[in-house]
Amino acid sequence: MNKTMPVQVQPTMGNTVFFFLWIGVNIVGWAAWIGLATTPSIFTTSNLLTLLAFCILGGGLGGAQWALLRQRFPIIWYEWTTASLLGFGLGLYALLWAALRDRYLVFSPPGTPILEWDPLIGGALLGLALGCCQAIAWRPRQGRILVWIVVNVMAWSVGMFLPQLAAFLLRDVLAVSNTPLLSTLFPVFFAAAGTGLVLVWFSGEQNELDERA
Repeated sequence: MNKTMPVQVQPTMGNTVFFFLWIGVNIVGWAAWIGLATTPSIFTTSNLLTLLAFCILGGGLGGAQWALLRQRFPIIWYEWTTASLLGFGLGLYALLWAALRDRYLVFSPPGTPILEWDPLIGGALLGLALGCCQAIAWRPRQGRILVWIVVNVMAWSVGMFLPQLAAFLLRDVLAVSNTPLLSTLFPVFFAAAGTGLVLVWFSGEQNELDERA
């Protein structure tokens, strides 16, 4: 009687190397997003073109993430890439909406830092979209699905909000209310670090499952 055996993945790198590589992959992908965001023609043509550009970016980043994840998890490449394409596409579009809506709700003199909640909202929407879409890759481990969604929402929302909070609290010390480096790179570093720790935890569980198989 033939018995289907689960695919076993043997880690080829230590947890520390994997953790920092995960952060690096995400920072490089975010740098691509920054370059895309500085192309005004993309965002002034149509909403559909904006969403399409975000989806392409998400698919590329998802592919790079999968190339690293496959070293530890039996994840199907097209599932993770497609999920990342949809998650980043919808999430970044929601983030852009949250970033632009304050022009109608918040008014302040130029250079005067104020504490806004839009980064928190935008980060939560990005994390929710990304976490829910990518959660399909963790089935049938239901516990992983919930953890992945919650950590993404918390990490992206807090990561987006902390630079705003720091600029507000240090408004009398800093010469500027905020810096592009702080507001663009810190959120992705924070989110990548949070999800990276979760992946290291998942990896330990995966090793135990492979040993039992």
